[in-house]
Amino acid sequence: MNSLRPSFFGALALTFALSFGQLAHAGPAQDFVRAKHTSLTTELGKAPSPARQKNVKHLMDGFFDFDKLTKDALARHYDDLTESEHNELKALVQALVTKNYRKNIEKTLNYEVAFLGDEAIDGGKGQKVRTRASKRNSGDAPVEITYYLHKKGDAWMVYDVETDGSSMLRNYRNQFGKVIRRDGFGALLAKLQDRLDKT
Repeated sequence: MNSLRPSFFGALALTFALSFGQLAHAGPAQDFVRAKHTSLTTELGKAPSPARQKNVKHLMDGFFDFDKLTKDALARHYDDLTESEHNELKALVQALVTKNYRKNIEKTLNYEVAFLGDEAIDGGKGQKVRTRASKRNSGDAPVEITYYLHKKGDAWMVYDVETDGSSMLRNYRNQFGKVIRRDGFGALLAKLQDRLDKT
């Protein structure tokens, strides 16, 4: 299961599932995550092709709010950058998350999936969907995954994924801040590009 644990710029735990500890409200946010999971696993179960690649990218673009993820990861550094720099960073973050997400779903197509529901956060402005991923016919411990969503227009979008208590957004924010303070924004772009080239 170590391959499912997140690391800086690393793979997300990209399986959707939930524990059975308690009954929870199954609302629109959970329905959104479930629908995306079904569509992505269906596409990634097909043979590789340009059409599959295009469909997966389209599904991913409609799943993560890369604008909010990038802005929140930059934190106080966001206002110091130009719109062009924001867009350049967002493109790299989007490419990394999409690539790692796809690879991990492909690796975990044989995992059991369950959903527990969604819960209001941020005074009702957002929702979180708790999940658990369990490998079929295995004694490996399941992976606890929580998705954090907010409304972008009329649609739900994911802006953070927490895996066994480790937040993708928090990890990015900590690492982005360290690199920018020590080496500058250009170094951050270079590190991200290098990571993307190696994944």
